Amino acid sequence: MRILSFLSLLALTACGGDGTTDDSGSEPAVCDDGDTQAGSTACGLNDRGTLDEVCSGGQWTDSDTCDDADECEDDATDTAACWEGVGTWDVVCTTGAWVPSSDCVLDGPVLASSATDGTQADAQTMAPALSADGSVVVFHSLATNLVAGDTNGAHDVFRHDLKTGETTRVSALASGTEGNGHAMWGDVSADGRYVAFGSRATNLLTTDVNATAWDVFRYDADTGALELVSVNSDGDQANGSSGDPPAMSDDGRYVAFTSASTNLPVDVANTFHVYLRDIDSGTTTRISDSNGVSPVISPNGRFVSFQISVASGARAPELGVAQLYVYDTQDQSTTQVSVDGTGADADGSSYGMSITNDGDVVFYSQATNLVANDVNGNNDLFYWDKSADTITIESVATDGTAANDHVFEADATPDGSLVLFRAGGTSLAADVTQWFDHLYLRDVAAGTTVAITSDADSSAREPSVSADGRHVALTADGSTLATHDTNGVADIVVMPLD
Repeated sequence: MRILSFLSLLALTACGGDGTTDDSGSEPAVCDDGDTQAGSTACGLNDRGTLDEVCSGGQWTDSDTCDDADECEDDATDTAACWEGVGTWDVVCTTGAWVPSSDCVLDGPVLASSATDGTQADAQTMAPALSADGSVVVFHSLATNLVAGDTNGAHDVFRHDLKTGETTRVSALASGTEGNGHAMWGDVSADGRYVAFGSRATNLLTTDVNATAWDVFRYDADTGALELVSVNSDGDQANGSSGDPPAMSDDGRYVAFTSASTNLPVDVANTFHVYLRDIDSGTTTRISDSNGVSPVISPNGRFVSFQISVASGARAPELGVAQLYVYDTQDQSTTQVSVDGTGADADGSSYGMSITNDGDVVFYSQATNLVANDVNGNNDLFYWDKSADTITIESVATDGTAANDHVFEADATPDGSLVLFRAGGTSLAADVTQWFDHLYLRDVAAGTTVAITSDADSSAREPSVSADGRHVALTADGSTLATHDTNGVADIVVMPLD
């Protein structure tokens, strides 16, 4: 018999004497059963999460619970609702989260002239202006139910945000005090923050001391503050009426307006002039001679177009015929737009509607001598190319057929590639069969014209196109362009263009 050593005896004792391991020989417990902790095993859609661990039998083991916060697989694409569910945009999965990869586009027409809770205006609305992405629209209205406490019985200027559905009256004090006179002609900055408008109210600012004259104001949506724009470089208020819709640059810095004042700067002639206010520098510059009206400013603020209807300015137009000019703020030059190929004045009045960042002008005119063979006897829409100094007619069908009724109102994208205009008649698109005013989209480079309101039951007017060319705001006299339009008055409708 072999003699076992003392150490061997100890080992046999630990093994129960037969070499097997009993419960007392298992790994020592490191946790209490049922406890949990964060683990280290990767999990989730993109393996950025970790499995939780749970204590079982005194040892930590992976559970089925993953703390992954990712909502999608990286680089996946999809579409999602935007702007309070009225629009759609493309999204791409980036670091586990859906991120917009395109601008929001409305799913269909939206009735913008409504209160925050969706209540439709109880009176007509008009004169829309769109922000660059189409998410903010500004208009004026006699309605009393778009905001609470509207009891002034006057036109007010409103701002409707499609992203939130909120409608705000901008021609009122932040305290809620409403203007004691009409407010009209709103224009909006590219980001929707600033709104320029004209008002006859005398109680919007304590500095408004020129009695009942119209003044130009700028509203800041971020702060609710109002600022008087129709002042001279010393800050003195205009001593005469100012307005005639004001036009504002995309950044809200420059505002062009018409005024009959004699102190903006000192002017001995008590006639209308066009002025440009630089809000940042606090300067006001006169850019037209006598009887300058109807300013339109380029999105970048460099160019301003305007009309002069009597003998004055860069040329001497025929008395009573409104000629169109462009002022360049960089070199302080003024150029007449409404001339034919020989340099002769247009033989009918011209009205500037939109101006591009390059100074090209979109306008309509009663003239018959701006292009060859203009024999339709109607107002037509024209495009003046500043660099080439050429004029082309744009109110034609895709096949070149001329409009068989008058053209009024237009707006263009900042690069001039798309022009939206209003025209009567039925000759510009095959799907227009009713003889009332429709809106048409003209692709200048492609030479195509399409009707965008062919299914309207009444006239559409006052077009405003977003800078990205994806949305249009308009005044609809009928009720079929937007669903659930039941108030029986003119409304502001925002529509997608693609």
